[in-house]
Amino acid sequence: MIITYASADNESLGGLLFGLALIVTLLIVAYNGGFTHETGELTPINHEVTLRPGGVIDAVKYDIIEQRGAIYVIEEREAIAE
Repeated sequence: MIITYASADNESLGGLLFGLALIVTLLIVAYNGGFTHETGELTPINHEVTLRPGGVIDAVKYDIIEQRGAIYVIEEREAIAE
């Protein structure tokens, strides 16, 4: 709409340039993720690990989510502010 309006008015090339600059700017912002909403919540990171004989899982840093035979699925806990 901005481009068609500016092109219909042969006296004003400024409107066309402004419309093009606006569209290019909005496309760049959208491409870089500028329109996404950050919630501050992070997706938990899961690891699948096997333990060596005598090995233990650090219960302060990780929660055991699942165990499949010798494979443990662990999830990182949130960092506790000290």
